[in-house]
Formats: sequence, structure tokens, C-alpha cells
Amino acid sequence: MAIAAIALILLSVLVASSQFVLAPPSSSGTPTSLSEYGVVRVYASNSFTGVTKITVASDSAAPFFVERIYIILNTRSDSDILLDNIAIDGTPTIQISGYSGSTKVVVVPAGFTAGEVINSIPNNLNFLLAKDPLGNDALSASGGAGNGIVAGLRFMSGAYSLGTTMYAIALVTASSDATVSMTIS
Repeated sequence: MAIAAIALILLSVLVASSQFVLAPPSSSGTPTSLSEYGVVRVYASNSFTGVTKITVASDSAAPFFVERIYIILNTRSDSDILLDNIAIDGTPTIQISGYSGSTKVVVVPAGFTAGEVINSIPNNLNFLLAKDPLGNDALSASGGAGNGIVAGLRFMSGAYSLGTTMYAIALVTASSDATVSMTIS
């Protein structure tokens, strides 16, 4: 009886400790397996002249989690780039930023070439964030047709004539049998 109890304790310790192993990100579009979920890094690029939408989707019916969306520009922005709106799973778009400085949520500050989208979600919209299977805060969405996360970005003011290329890299936790994609339009 004591041997069975010790075996159960050791087994539970091994199972509990294995949940915190982070797999290296894959860049092939298919997550690296962590039993049922894994981490994938996806990227996209497009020209940016002032307004754009970044869409992250999964072909699997299982939920997926977007932990980070890094933005890199090839030209320094002469105006703040704002997180303007978010839509999750085809729900109505949630307007995030206004045109005044007091309501702006900056993704890329003026004069810089890099920023991050998920950390720009304001505190009053923290209800949009969930814990992914690895314990990280992330936006969660359902996989499958018509679902996913769409983040709208725009210049705060005036810089619409600035032509630059925008590169986006997303870190996503998804079902290990899913294919995750990202587009910028």
C-alpha cells in the first residue's frame, strides 16, 4: 500500500512538472507539440500607408491563443501607430483608440520602428485576455472558418503619406494538429 502511494505521488509530481516545459517555436506554420498544444511563430508583411488589419486564424476547430504580435517597420514612423480596433471570431469590432492623445493605445511610438500589439490592449479591455495552456496572457479565439482575431492599426495623425513595409510576427499557442496563418491587409 505504501509503495502504491509513493508511486502515485511521484507520478503526480512528474505530470505537474511536465506542464511547464516550453517547446521552441516553429516557423513552419505547424505548432511544436506539447502533448495537445504547441507554440508556433507566424509572420506576414505588407505595405503600410496609414491603416491596416492583421488577421490571425487557425484551421482547427480547437481554440488558439495569440500571445504576442510584434510589429517591425522598415522606416521610422513619424506619428504614433495605434491599436484602433479588435474583432474576435467575427463578433462586432471593438473600437479601442480615439483620435485624441488621451485615448491612444500606442503599438509603435513615433520615431521608432518596432512595437507590440497585445501589450497595447488597455486595462479596461483586460476581459479580452485569457490564460493559454502555458499560463501566458493571450487573446483567445476559436479556430475554423470565419473565426480568428483581427487587429486594426492606424497612424494617429497625418502620416498617411509615409510609405513603409510592415512586418508582423505572432507567437501563437494552438492545437498541435492546427495550421495557423497570419495576413496583413
